[in-house]
Amino acid sequence: MRPLISIALFISLILIVLKWRYKLFNTLFAISIIRKLAVRLAMNFPGVQSKIFGEQSNRYNY
Repeated sequence: MRPLISIALFISLILIVLKWRYKLFNTLFAISIIRKLAVRLAMNFPGVQSKIFGEQSNRYNY
């Protein structure tokens, strides 16, 4: 019975997070340090840079 309750709680938590994910992200990104860290980490992915800047960007290309 206990594993069944644990699985039900886990699924409920996932559903709540999915339902309120945009509010949660907005709340987290309202904190400037977390927002700066997220942008810095996202810019390390080459696909993100090319979509934002529209060309193959290089960190050392001035």
